[in-house]
Amino acid sequence: MWFCTQITHLNYESTSLWVAVVSLALSIVACLIGWSFVSQAIQVAERDRKDWKQRKWFDLYFSASEIYDSLDRFSCAYSLMHKRRAKGGTVGGTI
Repeated sequence: MWFCTQITHLNYESTSLWVAVVSLALSIVACLIGWSFVSQAIQVAERDRKDWKQRKWFDLYFSASEIYDSLDRFSCAYSLMHKRRAKGGTVGGTI
């Protein structure tokens, strides 16, 4: 009953104080939610950056491996060609 009698005695100043307190509490909650979203976005960005770096290194490694294989095939073919020439044979096969 005491609470009901207190409500009837509210005036403009006390009402505006309660509105200000509630607004402050809601703004603090909104800041906490915003901070949570920002921290989650930072974590996602860091994870995506790590994934991107790993993919780029893999692509670079794969390209380097392909180039190495191509150079190895060229080196084998070139050395085979020189061996045939040194023996006095034809390079392109029989004609």
